[in-house]
Amino acid sequence: MSKTFRRQHFWKYKTLGKTLKWRKPRGQKNPIRRKVRGKLPMPSVGYRSAVVKRGLHPTGLMEIRVMNVGELASLTPKYIVRISSTVGRRKRMMIFQKARQMGLKVVQQEPSKPAKPAEKPVTPKPKPATVKAEPVTKKTKNAPKKAKEKV
Repeated sequence: MSKTFRRQHFWKYKTLGKTLKWRKPRGQKNPIRRKVRGKLPMPSVGYRSAVVKRGLHPTGLMEIRVMNVGELASLTPKYIVRISSTVGRRKRMMIFQKARQMGLKVVQQEPSKPAKPAEKPVTPKPKPATVKAEPVTKKTKNAPKKAKEKV
């Protein structure tokens, strides 16, 4: 796994802490740019991984995405299979079985078998009857006004 480099002032602003995009500090007296001891590390060539390990799965195998059973035919045990997220449960189970027969490892967990249907059919609850409110009418201009009684 590669090292993640944090941006300057990530502790001050929430948005900087969430983003993974590195931006080089350009301030004249910036301690990160000057690589002062005890300050945040800045990316450089020395952090790059070895050529042999680049792009491999953490297990050391080459990862390949599979969308159907036919794509497994050309693979050897030096590959590790990742099933595409758009593949449904039925085909996913077929891919797992075929990969197991061929001796290939799969990144994801094996899909669970479909749930058995319920013995009793579920009936929807009846909706409560709603009472309609009477429409509000506008008062006319010539409506009689109540006179104030003097006491």
